[in-house]
Amino acid sequence: MPDRPITRVNMPPIPKNMHTLPDGREIAIRLKPRGDIYRVEFPDPLNPKKYKEATTGKRSENEAWIAAGQIVLAAYTDAGLKPTARTITWDQVLEELAKHGGSQSVTLEQNTLDMYLYAVNALRRTVTTQGPRDITPEIARRFATLYAATPYTRSKKEGAKQYTRTPKTVDNAIHVLSCLYSAIIKMKYGTTNPFTDCPRPVLDPHIVTIPTEEDFANFFDWVDAKNWEVMSVFIKVKSLMGCRTEDLCQVRSWQFDAKGNMLTITPSQDKTKKTRTFPIPIKLSKRLDAIRGKTYLWEQYTESIREHTHDPRAATEFTPDRFHFAVRRLFSSYADAFPDRPVKAHDLRRRAITLTVKLCGSVDAAAEALGLTAATVRKHYLDNKKGFDTLELQKRMARVLLK
Repeated sequence: MPDRPITRVNMPPIPKNMHTLPDGREIAIRLKPRGDIYRVEFPDPLNPKKYKEATTGKRSENEAWIAAGQIVLAAYTDAGLKPTARTITWDQVLEELAKHGGSQSVTLEQNTLDMYLYAVNALRRTVTTQGPRDITPEIARRFATLYAATPYTRSKKEGAKQYTRTPKTVDNAIHVLSCLYSAIIKMKYGTTNPFTDCPRPVLDPHIVTIPTEEDFANFFDWVDAKNWEVMSVFIKVKSLMGCRTEDLCQVRSWQFDAKGNMLTITPSQDKTKKTRTFPIPIKLSKRLDAIRGKTYLWEQYTESIREHTHDPRAATEFTPDRFHFAVRRLFSSYADAFPDRPVKAHDLRRRAITLTVKLCGSVDAAAEALGLTAATVRKHYLDNKKGFDTLELQKRMARVLLK
């Protein structure tokens, strides 16, 4: 006589069993007899205070446990694809920011993503956290205190020298984390920023060293004396346009119009997401046309690098990042040669903005001429006295006001 299905409707549920997910989380699940089929009950991955129930489709308890594990894994995997403010992890936040900046219309620069990653790793090493939901204002303050007080090493070797973080380093970490939480709130994975009122260390006044025109002239002569044409032309163009080094390094050949003597930086290359078109003087335009590459404007750099650096291992394939590094190294070499007359890459930008303000006599006019915002122009003065002749302006005001 064949066995009949056993009716389990009134039987109690089987005790819970812990199921381990691939990421190490342990989920308490249990089997529930329903008729002659087992069902599985487990915490809702989107709301841990509630439970979900699904059929295993199995009559055997052993087979039901196997099926239950697959059901739970699928449920938590699907939930991981759609994180909520309660479940999202730091890795998921950074991944989403890397894809589209938290918004379909925004693309973050790689250096911004790198800063976010660096700050999150610092946060993880200092306090216990799985995701943004873990950080309260109290924990944010605790992070700031511990991060400032905890020494670090620059080597993994045993007995390596320990260093103390500067107030500026701590302030930068808090600032970046606050910016990150602003993005998290826009992504609807949070409602408050725990770092808004986080106490920051007191910073020493930042003294800006202002190169003189003689210092700049010395720098230009030093670069020209190297007879490295691609570098000499790059420095001239950068000093003329007042643009960021990284932006100019990315320019492709088609963006330079040799006939019209115009150079364009596209929104994807500019930090402010604007198109910047600038006229190039005829003599400099001819030099630029002579060294322009087929794909990237500055790729001739790779053809001359071994001659000028004497490095047989120098890469022969051009990338904007490699060229950016080479430009930074050029300024570093100048600083070593003239430690008392330093000129930094950003000083060329400040100089271009300052002299343009002086020429235009107006911040707004200078901003329009350089394709920048007025706020950026105000921020990058080398010296107000260089930008404006205060005495001359006062004389003009007197003539107008006394009419």
